[in-house]
Amino acid sequence: MYDVVIIGAGINGGLLAQRLSKFDLKVALLEKDNDVANEATAANSAIIHSGHDPKTGTLKAKLNVRGNELWEGLCEELKVDFIRNGAFVVAVNDEERSKLKELYDQAQERGVPSRLINREEAIALEPNLSDAVVEALDLPSTGIVSPWEVTIAAVEDAINHGLHLFLNHKVVNIDRKDGYFDVTTPKAVFQTKVIINAAGVYSDEIYAMVSKQTHYKITPRRGEYYVLDRAVKPVVSRTIYPLPSEKGKGVLVVPTIHDNILIGPNSDIISDKEGKDNTADALAYVKEQVAKTVKKYSYAHDHSYLCRTSSITFGL
Repeated sequence: MYDVVIIGAGINGGLLAQRLSKFDLKVALLEKDNDVANEATAANSAIIHSGHDPKTGTLKAKLNVRGNELWEGLCEELKVDFIRNGAFVVAVNDEERSKLKELYDQAQERGVPSRLINREEAIALEPNLSDAVVEALDLPSTGIVSPWEVTIAAVEDAINHGLHLFLNHKVVNIDRKDGYFDVTTPKAVFQTKVIINAAGVYSDEIYAMVSKQTHYKITPRRGEYYVLDRAVKPVVSRTIYPLPSEKGKGVLVVPTIHDNILIGPNSDIISDKEGKDNTADALAYVKEQVAKTVKKYSYAHDHSYLCRTSSITFGL
């Protein structure tokens, strides 16, 4: 009998396991893959957002700001890299400038460190910004990490404190008993008092195993990136955002902990949760969109910089 079974060993499941392992609890972490951090955790933009963007009044808006404050201490505890590299949200015309002011006001209301800077100061700090940029919102508390390294370190720490990790254990059924649950995988049945569903894009399927409600449904989206090899001079030192849209934060330019640059993602609704193939049209869209914020020659004129492409699937 376990006190807690966590389903899914991505960054959410891994960090939950790490925290719970500090208490007098018997905890199991179940993962369908052959290692932790194999899915969206291994292929996202790795940004620790400042909290300026989420919709006002939501739990996400509250926790994004608080989470940003906690990351530095967490990475120090886990002995993994964390860089507070900062970010710019850039406007390319007068209409976007007014929207940028709204984001600034929202950031100020939340206590997020921020300031509006003119084109001249922005270019002085990030010379590769596009000629179209007219103003920028400076967000110095934005950071970057390696999500898979955080997850691996968290799970290793949890194991050192008694966590039971079970890889290649895809949950296929959950039975509600009198005061506990039977969680079934092809290899075993786990009895537990509490289940934590951290199954990512499959969390709706886990939910359906214990509830007759049908309204909870994950809609998977595929996001595709270019990964640029290390350059003698970095393209940018900060994360560069366009103005956000209904699809999300847009096509970004993101430095990584390992001195690469990510460019992307697009955001396409797909039907297959395992749909991870890159598409030429999507990558062409990424190149087109990023040219609005960063000069083209900075990232794509020399194809020797393009060491590989990567894609992720994530749920909204």
